[in-house]
Amino acid sequence: MKLKKLSFIMFALSFCMAFGQKVKVKKEHLFINKKDVGFFTEKKVYERQKQFTVLNKEKDTVFLVGREVVFSLLDNEDEIYLHEIFSIPSKNIKINYPIGDGYYLNAKSIIRHFISKGIIDEELNLDEEKLKELVGSKEEYPESIKEVLIKEKEEMKALDYISEKVKEGKISLQKTKSTSKFIDYIYRPNKYYFDEYNIYSEEKDNTSEEGKVLMGKIIFRYLLTTSSFDNLNSNNLTATNGDLSRATVFVYNLKGGRVARFDEPPFGSLRVYKNKEIFKRKLKGESIVNELNENKNVLDRVKSLVEWLILQGNI
Repeated sequence: MKLKKLSFIMFALSFCMAFGQKVKVKKEHLFINKKDVGFFTEKKVYERQKQFTVLNKEKDTVFLVGREVVFSLLDNEDEIYLHEIFSIPSKNIKINYPIGDGYYLNAKSIIRHFISKGIIDEELNLDEEKLKELVGSKEEYPESIKEVLIKEKEEMKALDYISEKVKEGKISLQKTKSTSKFIDYIYRPNKYYFDEYNIYSEEKDNTSEEGKVLMGKIIFRYLLTTSSFDNLNSNNLTATNGDLSRATVFVYNLKGGRVARFDEPPFGSLRVYKNKEIFKRKLKGESIVNELNENKNVLDRVKSLVEWLILQGNI
């Protein structure tokens, strides 16, 4: 009985030590239990995303936490990934450290959380052993972002591959599958739909499957707030609820190299990876993006895009 009572007292004491601190920030000064121990600052790193830095009284960084944006290796700011980190720049430490389970991005939660984990004490001293354990148990990126970065590197390797095709033939598309999934690591997490089509080259008057030459594939990605164009009479992707969502079209060659990315109207842009070219819609003058947008049917736009990529020697 006494042993149980002692265990309860020890648990209560540890709980109070972890979560009983009075944490306050005033003009960036950090107070723990009314004692000025250092500084707590915040800064915006990209649009509304923030990072929070804990500094000692000498203004040396003890650690920083918050959200980090990771730019796509292929698309730079056109494709942004987002996750939370714990970092100590002076020690070259940066690990993925997601919020949740009572840990959130505000001063009280941050300080109490890392005191409870034994990483710091109430004087902001680091426990090197606990820090070593923490770093050893975490990765730099969450698995989802790590996988997509590896995939992007693979898609950059086969950009010089040129597919066989029928001379003076036509381009046709054939749908192979539709899928959907929630993507939580993209800068604006949402549920996305994916339509995948094979690209074929064939004789202009061909009516059989045997005469088709497979050249690559197309992937359409669009938000939950848009409708798959297979379900629309006009074959146009139409945004709903006032959302400006639009399809993003990815073109791949037979070796899996990502040849091009076309962001559909209303804005419109085309990225060709082999030559590292970006084409934008122009209000005045001519642009390949303007020409593609002249096709009212989304599938016709994509066929025109593939024909243009063939002429440019990209697929």
